[in-house]
Amino acid sequence: MEMDTGQFCTLQDLKVRQKGRVIALTGEHESCARIESMGIHVGCNLEVIHAGDRANPALVAVGDARLAIGHDLLDNILIAIET
Repeated sequence: MEMDTGQFCTLQDLKVRQKGRVIALTGEHESCARIESMGIHVGCNLEVIHAGDRANPALVAVGDARLAIGHDLLDNILIAIET
């Protein structure tokens, strides 16, 4: 699997079926701790299953797990987009 190191975005900006690797968690300590408690950490690969909207969480595949992530956290997860 190759990653284009020139393409970065937040998890909020990934499209459905788009894949990437977490390169940083940003924001307040509490937000980062909450994200890590879900199993999302720097270096893990993920895929957007359902983008959701402001009222509904996004559904993200991390390994064999499927996680619902609220939009308040999506901008705190920086992604290198898989090409």
